[in-house]
Amino acid sequence: MLMATASLVALSSAAVAQSKHTTLTIGVSQFGSNLLPPVENMVAKEYLLGFTHRRLTVYGYDWNLECQICTEIPTVENGRVEAVTLPDGRAARKVRFTLKPDLKWGDGAPLTTKDVLFSYEYAKHPLSGVYNGTLTGVDIVDLKALDERSFVITRTLNQCTPAQINDFRVLPAHLEEAKFRENPAEYRLKNGYDTDPTNPGLWNGPYRITSYDRGANTVMERNPYWTGQKPYFDRIVVKTIENTAALESNLKSGDIDFISAENGLTIDQSVAFQKRNKDAFDLEFKSQLMYEYLNVNQDDPWLKDVRLRQALLYALDRAAISARIFEGQQTVADTTIHPLDKVHTDDGVTKYGFDKAKAVELLVAAGWTKVGSDGIRTNDKGERLSLELGTTAGNKVRELVQQVMQKMWKDVGVEARLKVLPPRVVFGEALRKRQFPHLYLTAYSTSPGLLPEATLHSRGIPSEANGWAGQNYSGAKIPALDHAIDDAQLRCGADEQKKDWGDIQRLTAADLPIIPLFFRVNTNVTPKWLHGVRQTGHQYSSTMWVETWTAD
Repeated sequence: MLMATASLVALSSAAVAQSKHTTLTIGVSQFGSNLLPPVENMVAKEYLLGFTHRRLTVYGYDWNLECQICTEIPTVENGRVEAVTLPDGRAARKVRFTLKPDLKWGDGAPLTTKDVLFSYEYAKHPLSGVYNGTLTGVDIVDLKALDERSFVITRTLNQCTPAQINDFRVLPAHLEEAKFRENPAEYRLKNGYDTDPTNPGLWNGPYRITSYDRGANTVMERNPYWTGQKPYFDRIVVKTIENTAALESNLKSGDIDFISAENGLTIDQSVAFQKRNKDAFDLEFKSQLMYEYLNVNQDDPWLKDVRLRQALLYALDRAAISARIFEGQQTVADTTIHPLDKVHTDDGVTKYGFDKAKAVELLVAAGWTKVGSDGIRTNDKGERLSLELGTTAGNKVRELVQQVMQKMWKDVGVEARLKVLPPRVVFGEALRKRQFPHLYLTAYSTSPGLLPEATLHSRGIPSEANGWAGQNYSGAKIPALDHAIDDAQLRCGADEQKKDWGDIQRLTAADLPIIPLFFRVNTNVTPKWLHGVRQTGHQYSSTMWVETWTAD
């Protein structure tokens, strides 16, 4: 009897241990502004979509292009990419994709080329507001379905990596097409993703959303119609705690199981946390193809002057900021291209080391010659050189960076007025509609060899006329940079690629359409019992491979 009782206790304990990890609770510091996949490419939003909405193609952990819902990456060698000439004489590429068999939406409806055709029709609408309007509005000039699983796109711009169609997001026609046709211009606001997010038919990933408390928590449960590898956890809860210090407290109390690298602890918090808690948690520090930078509103008459933009950067001791705030782990950025990216170059790229004398020289040359009793410069009109510097609320390190920059700029006679807004307001309004007067501190995540078309090409400037599509929030219009970005999509030889990518970086550094600060290092904080969670190092979230996560 004693042996039987002991056996029952052991079995009961094993069952409890197993059930303890059927739900995984994740802490993040930001909540996305919406859920409609092609609109507003925000890190916090894409973290959620990684669980629930899969793409055609993405870059994987090895930084190579891979299929998510297609069968194979099209290439010339496998006969799926063909060079053609259009009737108007333009060179183009026809690229044939095939969807994986038996794909379904979360309500059991089949995912077919009907969904692909609808998604293309929506995305190319001039008022769709998709974040990469160039892909569907300019690059892809035709999309034809061959059958229920195969389709061909004809593209005119991206001829060097023609199979890269990462920003093309497939939506469920059986739920969304009627809403779109009813009022295309209003669909961005009246789509099912934002009005009915728990509708299972919206989702095609391993999980589907079952509860959505906007601004706070999202609950996801296994998608029974997912045809890929079965995910380990029955349920995943993502809790938004918009204060990074509170994130750590919630982890220690057990209210959350781990903190995501994508939107989690700051470097200083991570280093301190590791020293105190290394026996209970694993920390993964990884440099990212992500840069912290200042959006610069170039519609402002003062900031149109490149000398002022250059002076602002020369006045910042970014190496000292990194050492003081980021434990020296965040590398100073000269452009938007990380040294780890194979297209990176230093050849001819302007470097902006800390140089107060140079900053003052440029300010004087730009007309800011007088210094008032408060130490702030004025021009010949008596206008004070006072700029608003905004960032996202709740991120204490970003707010600290704001304060340090404020002091460094005051040392050369520039006043910075600090402002913070909730992330969903920043990305939903302030940046997307370019409603910031001067400077906004944020970050942008990129992927290997990704051209800065959405962020730096003049085609990417959001406006009411284009449905606020694009992410060139600064409003930069640099013809030479536009040409270099276009050329890099059309001239595919090794020498041409080296020149065009070099020109992009040289022009970006010289003109400063945005002001680069640092390349980010992110940290996963996971319990010892959780396995398989690792960072990609680029813009595609670890959640896109959630089905590989397991627990003891």
